[in-house]
Amino acid sequence: MFLRDLLHSIYTNVIKSELEGLRNIARNVFSIRHLLTKALLPLYFVDLETFDNNKKIFDLHFLCNMKIADEAPRKKNSIVQCTRCKSYGHTKTYCVRTLVCVKCGGDHDTAECAKDPASQPTCALCGEAQPANYKGCEVYRPPQTARGDSTPEHGVVNFARPLHTLTPATLTTSLPCYTLTPVPPLKPPSTYSHVVASVSQTIDLGSQLSLSSPSSNPCLAS
Repeated sequence: MFLRDLLHSIYTNVIKSELEGLRNIARNVFSIRHLLTKALLPLYFVDLETFDNNKKIFDLHFLCNMKIADEAPRKKNSIVQCTRCKSYGHTKTYCVRTLVCVKCGGDHDTAECAKDPASQPTCALCGEAQPANYKGCEVYRPPQTARGDSTPEHGVVNFARPLHTLTPATLTTSLPCYTLTPVPPLKPPSTYSHVVASVSQTIDLGSQLSLSSPSSNPCLAS
C-alpha cells in the first residue's frame, strides 16, 4: 500500500516502527522519488505481511503525528520484470541472481556497460537485436497472452471498434420515415451601408416634396 502526505525527510525505519506499534507488521518501507528529478516525495510504499490484522491499516488516518492518506497500489496489466536479472515474475528486491545488462546481455550492471550506444543491442532472453525489456520479445509474449491481456506485441492497445454497416434493407426497416417540409430561404440581413443609403434617399425625397411649389405640383394646384 501507499502512504501519502508524510514528510519526505522521515526515515523509513521510523515509519516501520510506528506501524509495528499499531500492530501492523511491514516487511519493508520504501520512500518514493520523482521520476525525473529524483527528489524525495511525500509518498511511501509499505510492503505488508499477509496477516489478517494488516487489513485494518486502511482505516489509519494519522501516523507520526501527521494526518495521512492511504491507498492500495494500482493493479498492473503487464507482467513485472526484474531490473537485476531481467527475468519476468519477480522484482529486484527479492532477486539474488547475477546482474544482467539490458543492452548487451552481459553479467554486469547496465550503468557500467561499455557497449557503443550506436550499435545494436542484444537481448539477454532471446538473443535478438533488441533490449531485454522490449515488450515484443518472444519470451515476454507467451506468458502475457496466457494471462489474458489483449495488449499487442508492440505494447500499443487499439481502442477502435468495428463500425456497423448500413444496408438499404436496414435503412428501410429500422430507421423511421419523416416528411420534410421545404423551408423558404432566409432574407439576407441588412448591412449598415444599406440602412444609411435608404435613410438618405428618404430624406432627399422629403426635401424635394417640401421645396416644390403648388403650381408645379398638380395635386397641390387642384
